[in-house]
Amino acid sequence: MSIELLPTPQAGAVCAILAPSLSVIDKAGEAMETALGPQRERSDPYPFDYTSYYAEEMGAELIKQLIWFGRPVTLDQLPEMKR
Repeated sequence: MSIELLPTPQAGAVCAILAPSLSVIDKAGEAMETALGPQRERSDPYPFDYTSYYAEEMGAELIKQLIWFGRPVTLDQLPEMKR
């Protein structure tokens, strides 16, 4: 009995970047382009003031921004990419 294998679905990678400044977010986004392709779209940056958990390591006034990258990745690649 044969099994019909279906291709693994693909999706665009969206990364949430938390940093003390937009320049750090810009540098992180540029560094990720090598693996994920060009940036397709970015959310508006917003203050990350929901918790003080990261304050000691990263500072008290953090911002967060979402970046969508253009190179599709297979869904089975996502766990390894998050490491």
